[in-house]
Amino acid sequence: MNNSKPMNLGIGSFVKFSTQDYPDKVSIIVFLQGCPLRCTYCYNKDLQPFKADKHIVDWNSVICHLEERRNLLDAVVFSGGEPLANPWLLEIMIPKAKSLGYLIGLHTSGYFPNKLLDCLPSIDYVGLDVKGTIDKYDAITGVKGGFKNMERSLDILLASQIQFECRTTKGDELDEIDLLEIMEWLAVKGVRRYAIQSRRDILDDGSMSMNTFDNLRVIEAGRRMFEKFEMR
Repeated sequence: MNNSKPMNLGIGSFVKFSTQDYPDKVSIIVFLQGCPLRCTYCYNKDLQPFKADKHIVDWNSVICHLEERRNLLDAVVFSGGEPLANPWLLEIMIPKAKSLGYLIGLHTSGYFPNKLLDCLPSIDYVGLDVKGTIDKYDAITGVKGGFKNMERSLDILLASQIQFECRTTKGDELDEIDLLEIMEWLAVKGVRRYAIQSRRDILDDGSMSMNTFDNLRVIEAGRRMFEKFEMR
């Protein structure tokens, strides 16, 4: 039984078991509140405000879960929201998870390249979201400067030895030509792992619908350009 004082570190929710969010590892996913972006297809809008009144998860409950399942889990993945917007990520959460022997994964939009650089020595895997082509980036994310920040984050990852992948969510704003342009740009930059993710929609009853995308030309190009390419 955990009698520790509750710690509200801006955790919106956490998934206790996942085989999809850290390559070849079993992980939990900790969804952190706060995001500077307002992506048109976002299905985690509840996590956009940093101090949401609902879905507050005690950090101690996450730690208890990790301590109880040390022999079953490999990694802790921090997602969001934008996890790098959280002031306690590097100060408290990552060090604690590392001290328990877990690998650390990070899902990020790349909007905070300096914070990514600060975290990099403590991270084992990064999933970098590439939201769209340069000309559509501001419209998709709802803010200015997102592409420049993402590119700087990508350059940081490329210059490091860390395992990472880039991925793009196929929303209505992106067509086949856009995806091919993104893929060619990433391949020229030197990216080796890339995934295209289907958009998820929240229905009126609260359930989730997947808008699957299947395009032979895109699939063939992805397999040709990258060492590992996935459609999710």
